[in-house]
Amino acid sequence: MAPDYPDYTTFQTEDFVLDDSFRAFVTGSDATAVYFWQRWLAAHPAQQPAAEQARHLVLLLGRAQSPLASAQRKEQDLRRLRQAIRQPRPAPKLRVPRPRAWRLVGSLLLVLLVAGAGCWLWPAAGLGQKQYAAGAGEHRTVRLPDGSVVVLNGNSRLTTAASWDAQKPREVWLEGEAFFRVSHLARVANLPVAQATGQAKFIVHAGELNVSVLGTAFNVINRPKGLTKVTLNSGKVLVEHATLFGHDELLMAPGELVEYAPRGGHDLAKRAVAPARFSAWVNNSLEFDHTPMSEIIRLFHDTYGLELVVDDPALLRQTVTGSVPSKSASVLLNALAKLLGVRAEQHGSTVYLLPLK
Repeated sequence: MAPDYPDYTTFQTEDFVLDDSFRAFVTGSDATAVYFWQRWLAAHPAQQPAAEQARHLVLLLGRAQSPLASAQRKEQDLRRLRQAIRQPRPAPKLRVPRPRAWRLVGSLLLVLLVAGAGCWLWPAAGLGQKQYAAGAGEHRTVRLPDGSVVVLNGNSRLTTAASWDAQKPREVWLEGEAFFRVSHLARVANLPVAQATGQAKFIVHAGELNVSVLGTAFNVINRPKGLTKVTLNSGKVLVEHATLFGHDELLMAPGELVEYAPRGGHDLAKRAVAPARFSAWVNNSLEFDHTPMSEIIRLFHDTYGLELVVDDPALLRQTVTGSVPSKSASVLLNALAKLLGVRAEQHGSTVYLLPLK
């Protein structure tokens, strides 16, 4: 007997968000849901804008929640979400927006309220996971239970399971930037390698991208306002991105870079690079190759928590080429100032690049 589906042609954004089947489709957790929704959306183009908005909301909630939160807690949060969205709202006194827009605003505000209340945020330690963080300008080396090594760059965080199940893939969640050197085989304590074949797959979740690897070395950047980047030094990597109409994926070879702009489109872009340049920071060095000042400014903000102020339009148009030490923010600033022929003045977390006196 065929499943009794609701009339999805009447669905608005928040209805899609609350639908179990649609969420399973977005997360790729149910093959039947994926099959159904890919075909349904292709046949109903008028519903695609609302479904696309709902997809981003589901992914936003998925990134905010703990990847290891209990099913009971997630169900409680979902009930809160349903109740709040369906709760009657007082009519505004001055201007009444269209019902569709008002309901969408309500859904978006609810997402922020749920996240702000801590219901779906990364939880504190002790809830079945471990977190490793590197502060501004710091590096931190983490050795995972399978022997894999992760080096975190400044202002970065890695989340893993507290214990590793030999029958499941190895999964980690990254916010920021990290260099991975993944063990070819899982070697869990007190467990023969022969029984650890379920862990042969290693998955890095970076925003909307999943990076699946097997015995390799690579660099991942997943910053809030920039491109998500994966650079492969050695081995093999499969980069996947879920879309409304399936999974976009690229198989990477050593010496390749894959970029994705979360707010600028849905296509993965791949090009050849010198991968050592992207992971040079692990050895306290940065390699610039005609790098625009806009990227330098973002680097200082993302990695060191510093705001770089450049008032000279001519300096803003310059690019930077060369190798500079980056053991600390002050070391990097001095080297960069010499390279650009300017002086750096720091006041708290703000740094001014000024002409030489």
